[in-house]
Amino acid sequence: MSYKSLDIEWDETYKKMKGLRPELYDDVLCCNPEVHAGQVDNIVNRDGSMFYMVVLEDGSVDEFAEEDVLKRNAA
Repeated sequence: MSYKSLDIEWDETYKKMKGLRPELYDDVLCCNPEVHAGQVDNIVNRDGSMFYMVVLEDGSVDEFAEEDVLKRNAA
């Protein structure tokens, strides 16, 4: 399914995808505060909190807290 924007994709898939924990190399949406798309490059557990290193579409790498990362819906 194609969405007009990443913001719309986040809003329309959040309820379905929020319970699925992304794994390495999964395509994800990251919201902090804008929505970005990328791919999980590394997962870090820091003091019991999960953080995702994500390669964004522009090639940059950024770190996001677990609650700010949403696995993209493949369907």
